[in-house]
Amino acid sequence: MPELPEVETVRRGLQPAMEGAKITRLELRRKDLRFPFQPDFSARLQGRVITSLGRRAKYLLADLDSGDVLLM
Repeated sequence: MPELPEVETVRRGLQPAMEGAKITRLELRRKDLRFPFQPDFSARLQGRVITSLGRRAKYLLADLDSGDVLLM
């Protein structure tokens, strides 16, 4: 796991490119994650705009225009 300063560095690097960007295509590659994706996961994210990119501990949080938050 990356340390907190590295996560903040990644967030700052991604922020200019991701904030205001529209999610046009989604590809789910890992179906064997700890928690499976919800059946409508892709549909809920496609077409959404990322309004802000934040961080909580070692996670990146993308606030979406729908009110949802994408945890990465």
